[in-house]
Amino acid sequence: MTHASLPLALTQGDPAGIGPDIAIAAWAKRRENGVASFVFIGDPDVVASRAALIGIPINIETCDVADAVDFFDRAFPVLPLPVGFEVQAGQPHVGAAHATIKAIETAVSLTVEGKTAAVVTNPIAKSVLYEAGFGFPGHTEFLADLALRLTGEQVTPVMMIA
Repeated sequence: MTHASLPLALTQGDPAGIGPDIAIAAWAKRRENGVASFVFIGDPDVVASRAALIGIPINIETCDVADAVDFFDRAFPVLPLPVGFEVQAGQPHVGAAHATIKAIETAVSLTVEGKTAAVVTNPIAKSVLYEAGFGFPGHTEFLADLALRLTGEQVTPVMMIA
């Protein structure tokens, strides 16, 4: 599989935050905006409830990363990572911190292994992560630490917001 045919690894971010909404809206306008194929790493129940809440009808397909590109045109591909409880939009909860962290770790691992083209992160709720014992100022430093752990190479973290 060529790099161009690999999906992006899109993290859920905080499941109660805007990340799922952003991903759903991007997928819904994938054709008209030329959105690159991605696999959403997160809870399919969060995606379903958020899509209903924001009024965007979508088909959700839980899948392996290898199938995400094939599914992308017809369904929102999700590599399932359950939160473990019903998430309420706009109400971040410390109980979801493990799923937020695991989604980021999974995305980085898949990308380092060459199974996804790149990591794209959705916003996290740092206060909730700190409450759960998260030891980094934010995404950028956590991503740099994961890269070091997985590759053995020190990296200089850089953040781009678009």
